[in-house]
Amino acid sequence: MNFLQKTLLTALPCVMFNLMPQAAMAEDSIANLINFSATHTSTYPEANFTQSSFSQAPLAQATTSQFSNSFQDRFQNTFNSKASNLIATAKNFIGLPYRFGGTSPTSGFDCSGFMQYVFKQTYNISLPRTSGDMAQVGERVSRDNLQPGDMVFFSHGGGRISHVGMYIGEGRFIHSPSTGKSISITALDSGYWANKFVTARRVINA
Repeated sequence: MNFLQKTLLTALPCVMFNLMPQAAMAEDSIANLINFSATHTSTYPEANFTQSSFSQAPLAQATTSQFSNSFQDRFQNTFNSKASNLIATAKNFIGLPYRFGGTSPTSGFDCSGFMQYVFKQTYNISLPRTSGDMAQVGERVSRDNLQPGDMVFFSHGGGRISHVGMYIGEGRFIHSPSTGKSISITALDSGYWANKFVTARRVINA
């Protein structure tokens, strides 16, 4: 045994003696912590946070997000279904000749008579008789925010609304144009109608 080993062997009892109080204190602290945890966990179960508790948070957030998206999808699908029904009713009369003052399939339609009939037959919505009065019903919609089923209004001149049709999507509308023509689908930005648009109204979700 060399000198260093003898020195360490001699000093070891002193070191252990000095460390004993600290070790005892540490042992007491650990015991107290365990007792505190057990007592408060039983008293306040909600304080018993575990890894699994935290792992549920992302799941809850995902579930909330999925519910919100699902609700929006159902709402949009309902709206689209309503518009589709209106458009389907209107398309049934493609090719029917325009008739001034006409309000029925047997006599023919003018533009406002056509819209009045389609909304009434599809959803029992009663619209005013003239295009000018129809333009006061429902919610005003800008051209950039058109959705299928919206009524679109035009002026033949002077700014006074004198024609109405129904927007069906993809920049097109269905209408009963004028004497000598038949109910048809036309592009908003084509030919005569390109610069005649005045406003639009939405009534099926009002």
